[in-house]
Amino acid sequence: MRKVLLGMAMVVALVVLVYGVVIALAGKGREEIADRWRTLGSDEEHAAKFPEVRERNEAAQQLEAAALPLGIGMMPRSELDESSLDQRRIADFKKASDDWVKAAIETGDDTIPPPPTVVASYLAENRVAIDRVVDLLANGEPPLWTMRTKGPPMTRPIPNLLGQMQLAAVLGAAGFEAELAGDHVNAWRSQQALWTLAKGTLSRPEMISQLIGVALTRRVAGVARKLEGPAPAWFEELESFDFHRAMLDSSRSEWTASSEALNAESSLEEFRASARSENAHLLGL
Repeated sequence: MRKVLLGMAMVVALVVLVYGVVIALAGKGREEIADRWRTLGSDEEHAAKFPEVRERNEAAQQLEAAALPLGIGMMPRSELDESSLDQRRIADFKKASDDWVKAAIETGDDTIPPPPTVVASYLAENRVAIDRVVDLLANGEPPLWTMRTKGPPMTRPIPNLLGQMQLAAVLGAAGFEAELAGDHVNAWRSQQALWTLAKGTLSRPEMISQLIGVALTRRVAGVARKLEGPAPAWFEELESFDFHRAMLDSSRSEWTASSEALNAESSLEEFRASARSENAHLLGL
């Protein structure tokens, strides 16, 4: 019996030792991660990169109104009346436009194939609305929607990223259409408009916004490769943008937000409240 108790005591001691080592290593790991983030600047410097946006700016408000005739909702999903949009049409256009632009970009020469009927019809029928969007973005400030850096990540507002991807499909297709017509100036302007939209998205700390911002920028770069003439001056801003640093800053923001949420006593109830509000039609929450 004594030997059994001694053996159990040794097992318990071993478990406690292993657990202590794991906790120590985890603590050391957190310190090392924190040190790495600090090499990117102090907490104050990092916070200054993402100033809170209490209300969407005028550029965002104007873009929301200008995009509606295109069947695109740019406002936050909670404010969007989807029944007022022809979602099937914009979805069909986006797929056809994405396929067309992708196929054109991936060819090794400078040719651009003619657009599919779905794309050509949509662009022709919405010419005035598309020109309005291009004028707003190419000549204005990046649209900014509400942004908060405090509170659990799930409760922080994000822009309507689906609307941004839909608008990117329109502007990419408009660039190729203008180029095919020999209108090189407007081909470049449509891509400048898309870069302005991307800058607003890349200014946010959420990883999902960064990823969408990179996707928008990749479309600008891909379409621009097919456009004639030297790149305009604004393209230098895209070429010099530090996407690697932006992604690191976003990762730091996500890590900080997650750490704060996990250490907050109210985090669980806040997550539950968020889940209930977003899934009110489900039972059992």
